[in-house]
Amino acid sequence: MNRMEMKIMMVSNGKKKFLLAAALVGLSAATLAPTNVVNADEIYYENQYGANQNYLRYEAVDGQLKDAEIVNNRAFDTLAYEASDNSYVKVDNKGSVTFTAKEGADGLTMRYSIKDGDKGEVKVYVNGNLMRTFYLDSSSAYQYVDGSNVYDTKATDHSHARFSFDEVHGFFGVHVNPGDTVTIENNGVELALDFVELENVPAPIPQPENSISITDSAYGAEDGKDSTVAFEKALKAAIEQKKTLYIPVGEFKINKKIDFTADGLTVTGAGMWYSKLNFTTNAKGQGGFEIGHNSNRLTFSNFAMTSALTSRYDHLDDKAQYKAFAGSFGKDSRIDHMWIEHFECGAWIGDYASIGMRYTDHLVIENSRIRNNLADGVNFTQGTRNSVVRNSNIRNNGDDSLATFSSSIHTKEYAENNSFEHNTIELGWRAGGVGIFGGKNHKVTNNLIKDSRGGAGIRVSTVFANEGFGLGFDDNNEILIKDNMIVNSGTTNDFYWPHSKPRSNIDFEETFGPIKGITVQNNVFVNPVYTDEAITHAGVELDGKVKIIDSKVQGNTSSDPYKVDASMSHSVENGKEVYNFTYGNQPTFLPENSTAFERDYNYRGEREVDGHILRFWEHK
Repeated sequence: MNRMEMKIMMVSNGKKKFLLAAALVGLSAATLAPTNVVNADEIYYENQYGANQNYLRYEAVDGQLKDAEIVNNRAFDTLAYEASDNSYVKVDNKGSVTFTAKEGADGLTMRYSIKDGDKGEVKVYVNGNLMRTFYLDSSSAYQYVDGSNVYDTKATDHSHARFSFDEVHGFFGVHVNPGDTVTIENNGVELALDFVELENVPAPIPQPENSISITDSAYGAEDGKDSTVAFEKALKAAIEQKKTLYIPVGEFKINKKIDFTADGLTVTGAGMWYSKLNFTTNAKGQGGFEIGHNSNRLTFSNFAMTSALTSRYDHLDDKAQYKAFAGSFGKDSRIDHMWIEHFECGAWIGDYASIGMRYTDHLVIENSRIRNNLADGVNFTQGTRNSVVRNSNIRNNGDDSLATFSSSIHTKEYAENNSFEHNTIELGWRAGGVGIFGGKNHKVTNNLIKDSRGGAGIRVSTVFANEGFGLGFDDNNEILIKDNMIVNSGTTNDFYWPHSKPRSNIDFEETFGPIKGITVQNNVFVNPVYTDEAITHAGVELDGKVKIIDSKVQGNTSSDPYKVDASMSHSVENGKEVYNFTYGNQPTFLPENSTAFERDYNYRGEREVDGHILRFWEHK
């Protein structure tokens, strides 16, 4: 994948359209009202692989550097190993990286690393004018993987430092126009800058009709202050009065876990850039939402959630128990346009009640950002069924980014018919990009899985007991892994010392039972970390259990999938041959003599490779 500014996965082999009214009137998915209920077959996807995204990414290595240097290293246990495309920019004190905006933007997200225990700050300039300061803190990052456990301090000589990068985001305070310069200046400790993302942010969503605001005088939540009591009072009133609960613009601090049971409740905000709940305690089990098992038809939308959690509490049998969302969502619930980070897990869906256990059915998680969590991004467990994660960005999580786990605590039902589709899953630092642990009829389709650092891009296994593989699997009852692109993923060491193993793009592992009924079809593997096998399956006999159809390794590297030869038409400028390609992760050559560049394409940039100029174009 080229290192120039990149809209997340604009694939060059044509836009995949899943028909939609929005397309007919010229709207993208990003312009649809965030709370609309959209069926899967009505979604317009810009990309064959991955999610639609509203932001444009600028890799630090492509910026203009001052007192800074590029670091590129694919070696295990290096900082660059965790960076996008294994490279970042080391910025000295008073050094800077400058980007030229290609599109308009109001907000900035920055992925960075400072040393464990450090604090720092960066100043953000637009056209040379100071607009804001970001204060950096390593306290939410840095975990140390030791065998099957993860700790927030280095435990033994076998520990591997991970979660070295974190993110901050905020508004510029002005609108950035195309052609404006954005400068990130380090003002303190040594800074590793991975990338920035610039984003046009829509206006705040006003309070809907028939709703209660947590800041209403009867409840009294205040921006920047502890609002626990106010939030609970407003939530109780919304449930009793059958009204929507509204979180207005502001950051509202909550000092405990919020437990409730409801039917038909909507909790919504002014937008993920505007409304935030900050769970302020690091104590075990004291953050996020715990949904009671008699709940149904819940909606959470248009706000952000973060927390002060810094430990998985892996030294305790029951761990942190600090998920952004946990419990059973009953029937027909949804999580939409949410920004979730710094929890144990983004969402762990399952009911663990020993009596009256309920299953989650038809939960939709979509259009969301689930990032920088200590364990799983989303895990469908305890018989969760007919549920989907789609069109979301899942980034920098410390266990399986997305998983379905057919566990058997207090239940005899299997997880089934769950789907992970059109997600961008990147920079996971432990376990897999997607994990399938039992069940039936699951689908993993059209995902972009990139820079998966701790394990396989997709793993299918029975490493946990009683996962339910083998129940009902036949020719009409399969798990399908199809049309995914896995880039720069896999590992030569999955951390599980002393029994660590290499993992490739897709990995199969049997421990507590057989795997069967799996179809792997039309997946593309780019620049795998472990090159001995495209699909690893140590000790697992795949014949008769797994069908592998038309999956292939593409090229040697993700940064240079461009092959030029004398037969390709080109021009010559300043003595150098210029070749034209479509812009994206699967570049297609554009012939010089038969392409209407100015009429049909927008110019997106160029780079020099092996003495040739490669010029990139995006179809209008």
